[in-house]
Amino acid sequence: MGGTNERPAGDADVGAEILAFWEVARVRAGVVRLVSVTGPDIHGTLVPPTWSAGEDPAEADRFLARVLDGATTASTTALADLEGAGQPLPVRGDLAIVLDGAGHPGALIRTTEVRTARLDEAGADGVDVDGVGALAPDAPVVVERFELLYPRSSDR
Repeated sequence: MGGTNERPAGDADVGAEILAFWEVARVRAGVVRLVSVTGPDIHGTLVPPTWSAGEDPAEADRFLARVLDGATTASTTALADLEGAGQPLPVRGDLAIVLDGAGHPGALIRTTEVRTARLDEAGADGVDVDGVGALAPDAPVVVERFELLYPRSSDR
C-alpha cells in the first residue's frame, strides 16, 4: 500500500534477504505460535507481500523510519492504482513486509483496518496522505491502518 513500489522480481540477493528477514520476523512476531499444535498455516509458510511507500528511495526510507518509530500506523493508496494493477484491497489480518528505499526488508506489519474514503476525508482523519500523487481532493483512496509486529523496539 502507500505508493506500492513492489520489489522487482528476479533479484536473488534481495529475495534471499527478504526470506531471511521473514524467517526471523515470523517467529519473533508470534506469527507461528501454534505451529507445534496445529501445524503450519498459510501465514507461517508463505512470505508476505513486500512494498515500499513513496515515489523515490528517500521517501521510502522516511516512511519506513516513521513506521519503526511508531509515528506512522496507516498508509493510503489511490483506489484507481490498486484497480489498475489488478490488486485486491487489503484485508484485516494481512501481513506485509515494508521495504526501505533500496529494497531491503525493514518491518513486518499486520493490517488492522481497511476502509475507502475521499482523499480529503482521509487526511482529516489524521492519516498521512503524502505520497499518493497528484489526486483531486475527492479522489477515492484506500486507507490501511496497521500495527508493527517486527522489529519491536526491544528487538532493535
